[in-house]
Amino acid sequence: MINSHELDMEVFGVVLRDYGVDIHSPDNPWTADDEVKMFGLKLPDMFRLFINKYGLGSDASVEKMSDDFYEKMLSTLEREPLEPMPGLIDLVTHLEAAGLKLAIASSARRRKIDIVLHKLGLEEKFPRTTIVSGEDDIEHGKPAPDIYLEAAQKVGTKPEECIAFEDAKNGVESINAAQMFSVGVHNQFSKQQLGITQDLSEADIQVDSLSQLVYY
Repeated sequence: MINSHELDMEVFGVVLRDYGVDIHSPDNPWTADDEVKMFGLKLPDMFRLFINKYGLGSDASVEKMSDDFYEKMLSTLEREPLEPMPGLIDLVTHLEAAGLKLAIASSARRRKIDIVLHKLGLEEKFPRTTIVSGEDDIEHGKPAPDIYLEAAQKVGTKPEECIAFEDAKNGVESINAAQMFSVGVHNQFSKQQLGITQDLSEADIQVDSLSQLVYY
């Protein structure tokens, strides 16, 4: 819904400095290949990638790291303006007008989801009863199907009657495991600015932007 990757990586760097890690160090930098593995994961699972790569000891708790991350990141999100991904607002408007039920299945904490919806003016289109947080509501995150199965249940729809949108390989695998129709949306920021292209080949269809989608 938004491109928060730059902010996320900035905050990751700040949190990891408390553990003596410089993710930009030329000796062992956090690379684009490392970042590809992060997309679509729950935050604790992301921190496990950092812990494994940098050999952090037992004092590196993924729960504490995640709490530190959100404290820093959410305060910034609340201050800064947010831009929706291209085509998001029009697509949501058209889907709602067509009478489709809308739900959110996000790996993020519910607090972040609330801030994003408020800043994008989408709160009325996504009531709290139709939102699933991978961190707050689900034990097994993407690529497990749990989050999408829960989202379908919340709107009273069979999974096989759902269409779901993802910009990460883990997310597409989660959709497919839930037996939903999957739309892979390539993140152009990641592609152009970071040289990262997610493998979305398992999606039923792929597009470069939500703005390419029209619902009839």
